[in-house]
Amino acid sequence: MDAKTVNGHFLKIGTCVTFNPAFTHMFRIQDMHDDFKEISEIGYKGLELSLRDVDDINWQTFDAEIEKNGLELITLATGLVRKMDYISLMDENVENRNKAILRIKRMIEQISSYASSNKNILIGYVKGELSDSTEDNKKRISFFNESLWNLLNFAQRKKVRLVLEVINHKDTNFINTIESGLKLISNFKSDYLKLAIDTFHMNIDENNSYRAIKVAGTEIGYVHLADEDRKYPGSGNIDFESILKVLTENNYSGYLTMEFSADNNMKDRFQSLDKGYNYIKNILQSFNKNN
Repeated sequence: MDAKTVNGHFLKIGTCVTFNPAFTHMFRIQDMHDDFKEISEIGYKGLELSLRDVDDINWQTFDAEIEKNGLELITLATGLVRKMDYISLMDENVENRNKAILRIKRMIEQISSYASSNKNILIGYVKGELSDSTEDNKKRISFFNESLWNLLNFAQRKKVRLVLEVINHKDTNFINTIESGLKLISNFKSDYLKLAIDTFHMNIDENNSYRAIKVAGTEIGYVHLADEDRKYPGSGNIDFESILKVLTENNYSGYLTMEFSADNNMKDRFQSLDKGYNYIKNILQSFNKNN
């Protein structure tokens, strides 16, 4: 279901999925036929898929199942590239750096073929880590910028957007706040490079999430939703109403994508997906009633 916002936009709600058990903070697909059917029936429209390599997926089956259930692939996430192979876009080893670039280019190529309303590549943990050495960090940031230019030029040709994720300081030491993300992407000046924000990460490192989002304005290209402790929205104390309100004030019209720890081992694996979806949907619908 789409929910009309205060500024007349329609925001769709998506969810993060993976086939890989290495990531526990998202819903793990066990059976494409049953799982995509249930996700669609809850009301979700878009899927963010986290994968290590495009060769890991049976795309023919995947495409048939999402089409049958009225879902669209909106984002490919790259975190498993670093999680599984420990390579990054600022790796000091040029061979490893090039491996990361090539892996992401293959993802860009893959998603470019879809007729989705959004086509994003999420650049998060694969950015890499800084060291304790100032001199080393100068090199690493230079490597990262070179890698990002390389990917951005390719993505622009394929009409795919790169979204650079802001991640809290407990998980990484590079781009921890919206302000630092804005500073970095300002060097590129491209509509194909935007920020991805995540309410879980913002709750840790932003002094005022509302203000930070307001300042970022149209540089925000993608949004992840999760409550405290990476649970479903509405299970904790994050003020989602204020966050969604400022996004609509900024004329954000992209997806709101759930990324929270799903109950992958519970009998009712969809319970948290359902609760999170309905909590956010009700906030968006309340905007309609009040305007």
